[in-house]
Amino acid sequence: MNKYIKEILLKQCKIVKADYNKIDFKKEDWYWDYRWTEQQELEFKLWLIDYIKNNKEARNELMTIPSNNKHFLNKFADQFSLNYGWKTKK
Repeated sequence: MNKYIKEILLKQCKIVKADYNKIDFKKEDWYWDYRWTEQQELEFKLWLIDYIKNNKEARNELMTIPSNNKHFLNKFADQFSLNYGWKTKK
C-alpha cells in the first residue's frame, strides 16, 4: 500500500477508534464497516487538507492536479471522503 494512503487511512481509523491492522482494505466496501458523525468527517477532511497541503510528495502522488490551491485541496478531501470515508451516522 502507498505510504501516503496508509497514513491517511491510519488517521481515518483513529478518528472512529477502528483498529487499522484488523481491517481488510482489499475487501470490497471495507469503508462500510464503521460509522462516523458529520463532525468526525469534517475533522478528517480538515486534517486531510492540511496533510496534503503540507506534504508535496503526497500531493504529487495522490492528486490528479497536484496543487495546494484551497479549491483543489477541498475537492480532493471531499472526493476522498465520498469514495473511502465511513458511513455517516444519522
